Amino acid sequence: MKILLTVLVLIPIAQFDLVCDSNELNQFAQSMFMLGVLLGAVGSGQLSDMMGRKKTLFIGIFLQLISGVAVAFSPNYAFFVVFRALVGVSTSTVFLPAFVIGTELVASSMRTWAATLIEIFFATGFMLLALIAYLIRDWRTLQLAISLPNAVFLFTYPLIIESPRWLLSKGRDEEVAAIMRTAAKVNGVTLPDEVFTTKKVDIEKPADERTYTVIDLVRTPNMAKKSLLIFFNWLVITLVYYGLSLNTSNLGGDDYLNFFIGGAVEIPAYVSSIYVVDTFGR
Repeated sequence: MKILLTVLVLIPIAQFDLVCDSNELNQFAQSMFMLGVLLGAVGSGQLSDMMGRKKTLFIGIFLQLISGVAVAFSPNYAFFVVFRALVGVSTSTVFLPAFVIGTELVASSMRTWAATLIEIFFATGFMLLALIAYLIRDWRTLQLAISLPNAVFLFTYPLIIESPRWLLSKGRDEEVAAIMRTAAKVNGVTLPDEVFTTKKVDIEKPADERTYTVIDLVRTPNMAKKSLLIFFNWLVITLVYYGLSLNTSNLGGDDYLNFFIGGAVEIPAYVSSIYVVDTFGR
């Protein structure tokens, strides 16, 4: 990943005639990108619960296209940093809803497999980026090469289905039935008519019913304890992951090959995690 930082951060800073403080400016630019990732993770979660996973996903794709292209045409450092941060926002806004759609489309028994498959594609992209960066050394061209494909993805909107679980939570039963019919047709399965029969029962809603937010993760002592433990575990995992990824160039040898290997080793790790999770539990 250090290669990507060099090509997409250090070289632009040098071209903006800011070489004297390039190390500090490089660190600030990358920190702003990661801040964008954080903000995107928080915002996209709430947005996907309100608008749906599909709409949030394509908002992220559109933002990634616009901000990525803007970075490629940055006239100065300030412009570069702002839109790099927006690229970070778009990264989370694309990945998280896509991950949720992938896991909510399958039965609970298959969620581990679905989640692992998604992560394998992440690692594959990691390796492809090493190849693309090796072939394209100009940072503006590289930025365009990894941003413009989002324009193609926008045309896949009619092909992507909304999460049936989210639709059910919103009472959109007819859309769920349509998805089930399509899935049954693709898989060559005939579903009985009673599957699509919906019995509407009037249920008196409790007086204290309300919409839950991320604050509810720490509202009670019990939930706060569990949430903080998970937050800490994820913090440690992320620090180790990015600590290794950002320093592959310090291992010696070819930087691009190290970057490629860094992505390749993730695949057997993801595959083995299926057995570990199924055997020992989450």
